Amino acid sequence: MPERILGVGVAGTGAFARAQHLPNLARIPAARLVALWNRSEPRLVETSQRWPAELVTTDYAAFLAHPGLDVVVIAAGDAVQADLATRALLAGKHVYCEKPLAETAASGASVVAAQRASGCRLAVGFNRRHAPACRRAKALLTGKAGPWTATARFIDDACWRWGKDLPPGSLIVHDLCHLFDLLRWLSGDEITAVSCWSARPDDDLVQVRLAGGTVASLHLSGHGSNDMPKERLEIIAGRGGLVIDEFVELRTFGWADAPAVERFAGHSHPDREFGPRLLYGQLGLDGVLAVRRSAQELRWKLERGELSGGDADEARAYLSRLLATFTVDKGWRNSLAAFIHGIISGETTDHAGAADALIANAAARAAVTSRDLGGALVAIDPTG
Repeated sequence: MPERILGVGVAGTGAFARAQHLPNLARIPAARLVALWNRSEPRLVETSQRWPAELVTTDYAAFLAHPGLDVVVIAAGDAVQADLATRALLAGKHVYCEKPLAETAASGASVVAAQRASGCRLAVGFNRRHAPACRRAKALLTGKAGPWTATARFIDDACWRWGKDLPPGSLIVHDLCHLFDLLRWLSGDEITAVSCWSARPDDDLVQVRLAGGTVASLHLSGHGSNDMPKERLEIIAGRGGLVIDEFVELRTFGWADAPAVERFAGHSHPDREFGPRLLYGQLGLDGVLAVRRSAQELRWKLERGELSGGDADEARAYLSRLLATFTVDKGWRNSLAAFIHGIISGETTDHAGAADALIANAAARAAVTSRDLGGALVAIDPTG
């Protein structure tokens, strides 16, 4: 048992909290769920039945006043997160907030001021910093001569599924901010300018310049298919480079001091399929492709009526448990666990803070501006 256990409250009990934060907290020995808050009472009650807490409330002031509350994890939606984070910090609570931290520079400044006044810790959920494959890549890139060139892809079926109700063109803000933060963290350099071209809404090509001379090309699309691999990052550094595929496989080229290929186990959830976690550690990208393709073929068979009775029921149950994008380890649990550990130990962690989040937001807003201007190069204010 850890010497100290922190009381954690989760603010926002929507799909992401149920898919990640709540099950992950249950697996962190130094964390204990003590409170749940949500604006919608039916969703709150439903969540509390699966993840019980001492306090379940729609009253945020009462939530913050829980005597055993040390840490607030916020996943409540873009429009309210800055206010919730500000209030939690001023109440003397450490805060782990999902991105985006704030929708505007002014609301972001309020969060920064609240953190300074409180002295509490604040981390923003740019979890890829804690993905095993990304941490390994950072270690391998340390000392490699720059500037680098990087290409990345972020492709899924968001326009037909989870993001179908978002305004057209929203994915730059919702998804690309992850890549902006990852580039800054890996290189140690600030983003200085971006440009963006769109073939259609949410089908974007973004060019990025960093202060040290590194350049990157990012492809973002919500028009893909669920059987496509979602994320890939390729970096050329020194006399060689590396490729990360779907967080389960890292290949290096030209570096005699690094393995040619490393594979990483997947991520599991108590209510979802466990098999991919083991499969990816053995097969890497081939395992992800097999899981995604087999799931897509099952969907097609169901749509064509080729499965019936028990076979159809079994296929639907499997697909409801799978959610392929959450089967790879993007660092969700590691990030939250490291935040908890840092509070207890007093050690500095390399989480994204408020300033990092505001810079990622500024880069995303600049990309939107560039897109609307037909691809013009837009400078980034390094202060966010």
